Amino acid sequence: MIDAAGPPVDFKVYRGDTFVVVFSLLNADGTPVDLFGYSAEFTARPSETYPTNTFWKTSNADELTIDVGAGRVRLELNTTETASVTADQLVYSLRLLKDDYAGTAKTGVLHFTSAGLNG
Repeated sequence: MIDAAGPPVDFKVYRGDTFVVVFSLLNADGTPVDLFGYSAEFTARPSETYPTNTFWKTSNADELTIDVGAGRVRLELNTTETASVTADQLVYSLRLLKDDYAGTAKTGVLHFTSAGLNG
C-alpha cells in the first residue's frame, strides 16, 4: 500500500499553453515509492461531486508516464486541452492501482487563467 498523498498540491494552468507536471511520490522516510507493477489514473473535474470528468488520463493508455524506480508520474495537458477548459478551476486526483489496490497519491486544484504565454 502507498501512503504518499501528503497535503493537496495546487497548480496554475494557462489556457492555450502546454501544462506539464511531474508528481514525485515519496515514502515516509523520504525515499521514492517503488511503482513497479502499478498503473496510474488522473482525473480532473469542476468539483469532487461533479458527475463527469473534464480530464481522465491513464498510464495504460500512455497518457501518463510512470518512472518506476524514481517514484514519479508525469502528466501533460496539451494546448488544445488547456484551451478547452471553461471553468476557473478543476479539482484533481492522481490514483495508483495495482491488483486489488487503488489509492489516492495526490490531490489538489488546477487554477485556470487566460494570461498564458500564448494568450
